[in-house]
Amino acid sequence: MGPSTLHLPIILVVAFAGCAPNVTGGTGRTTDGGELVGRLTGSAADGETAVEVISPQGWTCSGKYRHQAFDGTSTTVPLTCTDGRTGTGVIVFEKFALNFRMPFSLNDGTQGSVIFSFKG
Repeated sequence: MGPSTLHLPIILVVAFAGCAPNVTGGTGRTTDGGELVGRLTGSAADGETAVEVISPQGWTCSGKYRHQAFDGTSTTVPLTCTDGRTGTGVIVFEKFALNFRMPFSLNDGTQGSVIFSFKG
């Protein structure tokens, strides 16, 4: 077995690890106290991150945004919901807290916020 054969498995693992989506969970609430679950799914392949806000009441709102530098800047995300509502979320990376915060507002007046944490 030559040296190049020994390196092959390591190279394949690194190559495929970059293709797998990165999923981060979150929790939050609407301003009227409704519980929410959130999910961020990032893809290195296309440079976009999908965001979902899920309510136990049966609706889900989702949108996509392009990766930004993690420098405290915000990114606006258009949201489309399964029940026909639309709205906007604002993704903010809070580098000292190691999380993303997304306050959002929907066209029927519903507002809330979800925190996506990177803490282990």
